[in-house]
Amino acid sequence: MKRCFLIFIILVIAITGLSSCGISKEEYDAVVSERDAAQAKVNSLQNELSGVQTEPDHTDTDCQNNLAQAQEKITELESTISGLEELLTTKSESKKIVSTGIID
Repeated sequence: MKRCFLIFIILVIAITGLSSCGISKEEYDAVVSERDAAQAKVNSLQNELSGVQTEPDHTDTDCQNNLAQAQEKITELESTISGLEELLTTKSESKKIVSTGIID
């Protein structure tokens, strides 16, 4: 009988000791909550990335139109520069003629 009682006491002590090992419920809940928040952020970022990959801001047609407009503008500006260079050359030649005294 003493032997059964002794085994019973040892089992109670062992079960009580084992049940108090580990982390507290508060710590567990905090870590689980943090994990859930991190998982929600990952899901949100993955959804955002999917949207960016499937819906580009500019289509090829938009880019081609923008390129054509830029090329037209470059052509206009080159023409303007050419006209200004001709005007500058003409004025320079006029100054030479006036300074040499050919025209009074």
